[in-house]
Amino acid sequence: MSCIYPYVNGILYDAVLMMIGFVAGKWLKKLITNKDEIEKYFMIGIALSCLLVGVSGVVVRNLIICSISLIIGPVVGYWFHLDKKLEVGMNNIMLKFFHGTDSESFIKPLSSFFMLTLIGSLSINGPIKNVIQGESSLMMIKACLDGLTVFVFSITYEANHFLRVAIPTVVLFDMAMSAVAYLSVAYLSVSPEILINSVIDVSAVGSVLIIILGLNILNVTDLSTINLLPAIFIALVFAI
Repeated sequence: MSCIYPYVNGILYDAVLMMIGFVAGKWLKKLITNKDEIEKYFMIGIALSCLLVGVSGVVVRNLIICSISLIIGPVVGYWFHLDKKLEVGMNNIMLKFFHGTDSESFIKPLSSFFMLTLIGSLSINGPIKNVIQGESSLMMIKACLDGLTVFVFSITYEANHFLRVAIPTVVLFDMAMSAVAYLSVAYLSVSPEILINSVIDVSAVGSVLIIILGLNILNVTDLSTINLLPAIFIALVFAI
C-alpha cells in the first residue's frame, strides 16, 4: 500500500485546476456579449456532462442493494423534507455570511456542483485507489473534470459565493476520503480489495443520482435531487 502523502499531489492538482477554471470562467464571462444564448448552451453542456459521468459510473456489484437503496432513499428524503431543510439552512447562511446574496441563486448551483463533484464514481474511487493502490490516473481525471466543471459554472451562474464554499469543500472531501482509506487499511486491517468492492454499489447509486440531475437540467424530469441523497447512505450501510 502506498503512503498517504503522495496523494497530496492529487489534492493539489484538484485545487489548482478548480481555481484555474474559476478564474478562466469569470474572465471569459466578461467577454461574452450574447450571454443568455451562450449560458443556455453551457447549461445543456452541464446536463450532458452529468449524463456522461453518471452513465460511466454505473457499475453494479449487487443489484438488490442498489435497487433497495434507490427505492427507500427518496422516501426517506421526502419524509424528512431534506430539500426544505436545506433551503432554510442556506437562507440562514446567506443572512449571516453572504449579505445581499439571493439564496436561490446559491442553492441551485451549489447542490448541482456537489452532485457532480462529490458523489460520482471518480469522487469516491479516485482517492481510495490512489491511497491503497498508488493509482493516480483516476485522481488526475477527476481534477481535470472538476476544473472544467468550475469553469462552466463560473460562466453560467452569477453568484460567486458558492464557489468560495464549493472549492474548499471538494478539497476537504478529497482529504477525508484519502484519510478514511488509509486508516481503514493501515489501522483497521481492512483488506484493500474489500474496501474497493464495498464502494462499488455506493458509487453506482451516486451515479444514478447524477443522471437524474442531468435529466432535471434538461427539464426531462423534475425531481428533488436533495431528497434522493439518502439512497447513497443506505447503500453505504449495506456495504459496511
